[in-house]
Amino acid sequence: MMVNVLTHKSVMMNYGFCIPQNPVDYRVVSLRAPPGSPLYEAKSRQQQMFPNAQAKTEDRYYVFNVSYPFLDPNAAMEHSIFSPDLSDAVSILSANDREFETLEVSEDAVRIPVQPYGNSRNVLAALSQIVIELITHIVKLKSSAQGLQQPRNLKQIHAKMFRDSQVTLSETAIIIAEWTLARAREHGTSSSVMEDRVNSYLSRLPAGKFSEETIARIRSTILGRKSLLKHEGELFQFRDIFGMLPAEMQEPYRNCMRNLLSRAEQLIAPQTPDNASGPLGFSVILCFLVAIYRFMTASPEKKAQLPPRLTRWARFLLDTYPPPPDDVAWVLPDENDEALLSNFDDIVETIRSQNPQIFSGVAHLAGDWQGDGWWLSPNWLRWAWMAAEQEMVNVPDDPLRFVTTGSLGAGGPVMLSTVSYLYIPQDADASGGGS
Repeated sequence: MMVNVLTHKSVMMNYGFCIPQNPVDYRVVSLRAPPGSPLYEAKSRQQQMFPNAQAKTEDRYYVFNVSYPFLDPNAAMEHSIFSPDLSDAVSILSANDREFETLEVSEDAVRIPVQPYGNSRNVLAALSQIVIELITHIVKLKSSAQGLQQPRNLKQIHAKMFRDSQVTLSETAIIIAEWTLARAREHGTSSSVMEDRVNSYLSRLPAGKFSEETIARIRSTILGRKSLLKHEGELFQFRDIFGMLPAEMQEPYRNCMRNLLSRAEQLIAPQTPDNASGPLGFSVILCFLVAIYRFMTASPEKKAQLPPRLTRWARFLLDTYPPPPDDVAWVLPDENDEALLSNFDDIVETIRSQNPQIFSGVAHLAGDWQGDGWWLSPNWLRWAWMAAEQEMVNVPDDPLRFVTTGSLGAGGPVMLSTVSYLYIPQDADASGGGS
C-alpha cells in the first residue's frame, strides 16, 4: 500500500509565486518503505548487492505534467506521466507472491518485469494504487481550498494558482492511467479503430474543463506512445469469465451456479451467475475451471474442452499454487475468511444430500461430485480462495468521475470504492496489443 507524504518542488515553495500553466510542472511523491515491506526488502537486497548504489542514485518518484517536455521520446505511455522509479516502486508494493519472485535488482533500479506471462497483473495493480493516491490528493487539495475561491491578496492568488495546477496535473494523470485500466476491462473491442475509441473516451470530459492544447496532448500521448501492456481484456468480472466458456458448458454451469449462489445469500449479497465478482464467486469458478482442466487432461477423449487461453491459465495456476492434499484439511489463516467458507461448506453439503441433481448436471464437465476430491471440496475451495486473492486486482470504481465532477472534494468526505476483477493473462501471441 502506498503511503502518501507529498512534497512539491516548485517556485511556489522557494520564492512564494508560481507560473500559470507551467509546462515543466511536476510533483514529487515520497514513498516510505517500512521495515518488512516488499519495497524495503527490495531496497535492502539492492544495497547488499551494490553497496554504492544508494550513493549514486536517488529515488525519482514523480508525477509529470502532461506537457512535460523533458521525457525520453521512447518512454512508455504510463512513464510519460509517472516516472519509472515511481512505477517500479508501486509495482513492488503491489506485487503478489509469485510476481515478487521475479524481482530484478540492478545497480540502477529494482523492479518487477512486465514481460513474463502473468506479470501484467502487477502493472494494473500498481496503476490502480497510483490512481487511488491521485484521487486522494485531488480531494485534499480541493478541501483545503475552500477559502481561496475568491483570493484577496497576491499570496492567496498564487496559492490558488498552485492548487489549481496541482489538481489539473493529477486529473490529467488519472485520465491517462484510467485509459490503460479501461482497456484491461474491455473485451471484444480489439478490432475497433483506436482513434475512435480514444475520442469516445475523451468525450466524457466536460467541455471547457481543459484547454484544447491539454486535450490534444492527452490524445497524442495515448495514441503516440506504446503502453506497458501489450494486451487488453485481462481483467474480468464474474460474468465476463462465464462468457469465455464454450456454449455447451454455459447452460449446465449457469444452472448449477444459480442454485448454489441463491442458497448462499445469507453469507453474501444476493448474487447470480451474471454478478458474483469477489473472493467467493471467483473461488467457485476457479474450482470449476481447474476441475474441467484436470478432468479433460485425465480423459482427453472427452468432448468438453476449455478454450486455449483458459487451458493455459488453469495449467499456470496449478503450477504456481500447488494443489491441496487429500489427507489434510486446509484452514485459511484469516479467521473471518475461514468462518465464511466453513458456512459455505455446510451449504454445499446440504445441497449434495438434498438436491444432488444440482451438481450432477456438471459432472460430465468437472468429474464425479460424490468423492472427497470433487471440484468443490473444502480443500479445493480454499486453494481457489488463496489463488483468487493473489490474482485479483481492486480497481477504483469510475475514477473519471473525480475529474468530470468539479464539486467532488469541495463539500466534505468523498467515498472512494473499488471493484474486484480477476486477472486472466492473454497468451503471448494473442491479438489486441497496446496502443
